[in-house]
Amino acid sequence: MQGPWSGLRRLTAVAVSVARRVFVTSAALVPPAWATGAETASAAATVAPFDTGNVLRIFIGLMVVVIAIVAIAWGLRRWGNFRVSSQGELQIIGGLSMGPRERLVLVQVGDEQLLLGVAPGRIQTLHKLERPVPVSSETAGRESFAERLRTAVKQRAGL
Repeated sequence: MQGPWSGLRRLTAVAVSVARRVFVTSAALVPPAWATGAETASAAATVAPFDTGNVLRIFIGLMVVVIAIVAIAWGLRRWGNFRVSSQGELQIIGGLSMGPRERLVLVQVGDEQLLLGVAPGRIQTLHKLERPVPVSSETAGRESFAERLRTAVKQRAGL
């Protein structure tokens, strides 16, 4: 069953699996007391490497990492509609969200414009426009990221 949280559940399951592997690997790298000699064995007897404080610290650290991964995944899913400027024959002119996972996208291929329906696992041509929609100057001549950054820095500096 594919729900709105299935991707997040998969990501969380992967993060937990990675955290388990890291914990098991790090535990395997700790040498046993009998292999390090008598001096270290007596020191190990006084300070346990896996006492409650150390285990709690490791657990909290792993939880912070898992929460950060989940937060980044949520943020990318929420605000991940990055616009990619294309200088070739194929350009996305515009889009309209029709639902949480469905979109209408207007694509220019050479001289033709196509209206596409985009849904999870399916892209379908809905209409081939006979008269192309006029492309605004903002869409046609998109400035590069470097130019936009330069402009924003100048505005911020008051230049």
